Amino acid sequence: MTSIASTQSSPHAAGPHARGHRVRSRHLARLLLVLASGCSPAANDAETPTAPPPAAAVPEVFRLTTTTLARHPLAIVEAAMRPLHAHFSAPARTSFDTDTLLQVTTTVRGRIVELPAKLGAIVRAGDPLAVLESSDLGEAQAELLLQERTAATAAPLVTLAKLEWERGQKLLAEAQGLSPADVARREVDYQTALGTQQRAGSAAAAAKNRLRLFGMEEAAIEQLLRAGVVQPRLVLRAARSGQVVERTAVLGAMAMPDGLPLFTLADPTVLWVLAEVPEARVADVVLDSPATVRLTWTPDVVCSGPVTFLAPRLDPVPRTAVARIEVRQPPAALRAGMTCEARLDVASSRVGEQGPQLAVPESAVQTIDQRTVVFVPVPGDATAFTQRTVDVGRAIDGFVPVRAGLVAGDKVVADGSFVLKAVALQNAAGEEK
Repeated sequence: MTSIASTQSSPHAAGPHARGHRVRSRHLARLLLVLASGCSPAANDAETPTAPPPAAAVPEVFRLTTTTLARHPLAIVEAAMRPLHAHFSAPARTSFDTDTLLQVTTTVRGRIVELPAKLGAIVRAGDPLAVLESSDLGEAQAELLLQERTAATAAPLVTLAKLEWERGQKLLAEAQGLSPADVARREVDYQTALGTQQRAGSAAAAAKNRLRLFGMEEAAIEQLLRAGVVQPRLVLRAARSGQVVERTAVLGAMAMPDGLPLFTLADPTVLWVLAEVPEARVADVVLDSPATVRLTWTPDVVCSGPVTFLAPRLDPVPRTAVARIEVRQPPAALRAGMTCEARLDVASSRVGEQGPQLAVPESAVQTIDQRTVVFVPVPGDATAFTQRTVDVGRAIDGFVPVRAGLVAGDKVVADGSFVLKAVALQNAAGEEK
């Protein structure tokens, strides 16, 4: 044993003879160890039928200097279960709810003499919007008064003619000197007076209806009949509550029945968002599903509402269909006519069951040599990271579902992972050289 130890410990041995001697010495030392254990070489081989498994490959460690970390700070996050819903985005524009739009016009020609309703004002049903002064209205009121007076004057004449006719019939029956011709004449007088009264009554009723069509209220008509004074002013009132979103009425201008609407009222508590859905995405739209709306010029303004309508046909030029999103109580920054972006959920039948899934931020996932990888920090060393291959799905809401390669709670590099990708590619290039 003394000679073997000295042979192995001689650092200055040289030449083939010396190397062969060292190899023989190692074999001899191994044989001595086997004999010392009380086993034969054959027995030891019998107890070891297979070779031990090879050691697992040690993952490559990528290191960043403190200077690099200071220049490109890394965000470390944990893989976690998140409720992911597939969606797509479409350009959109806002509009008033046309089901609640009210256009105020006039059915009588007149000059605008008062404008109590201002543009943008909130009005309630019955509030005055404008006052017109109309000669046509005055003529219709005068016609009503005339016909009412004619009917009133004809009433006693009808009564008198009827009494004379009935008296003549009685005298003729009693043969008291009244001829049948006299009785017939009295009947004609009665029918004439009755016809005059009925025509006046019909004309008065027609005049009343004309005033109602002009927009004159029933209380104002009754006041006209009581006072007997023509009032050629007409008050245009709001038929329902809303906001004055458009006003073409100008003080002193003539309002015409066939002209433009004087006012447009809209419900300010509801806005429509009309999304232009591409042809390939029409089948993904689900009625009554929630949608998110974001203004293009200020992403901070976000609101939501259900999809209430999908157009039954496509616009032939852009090949898009309009999906209507109803937003109730919209934020003050959201107004009709604005451009925005609508995010609509995809039908679950198109993407399968959706629910909580293990996910990491989209920025954490990189592609290297056609492999999808994430970078995992080495515990206890803030500058060291390893690479891990993962199986992922399509990104949703800025997160990527992870099907394999990570478990909940695993830490990965999110923001700044591109720096580690650059280091990995540099190392791979160096090894190829």
